[in-house]
Amino acid sequence: MEHVQSDPVIENGNIIEQKPYYVAHSNIESLALLDQENKGANWYEWRTQWVPIRTLSLIPVKIKITTNEYLPLYQKLAPKIKELKILGLSNENIAVKLNINKKTVRKALLI
Repeated sequence: MEHVQSDPVIENGNIIEQKPYYVAHSNIESLALLDQENKGANWYEWRTQWVPIRTLSLIPVKIKITTNEYLPLYQKLAPKIKELKILGLSNENIAVKLNINKKTVRKALLI
């Protein structure tokens, strides 16, 4: 197997934030056991007696790799909480609007 490259998920030219997976790209080296024109039930036995098989090929592979990173609620809501704070809402009003407690609002504003 060749070098594995992992890339973040990109959509419409922008990196999408908080996607729970990456895409891994690589090539797998495989050994071709049968030719398409000569394949059959006993062809492999005949072929191995005649000459060893030396055909290699590369198969491109894409694999979705999930990440199990837990993002705390205050980090998820931080942009929205900061936006509401700029608009002049108090911490108590933000907590009521978003149905969270005041401690979560305070932690989000410290980021």
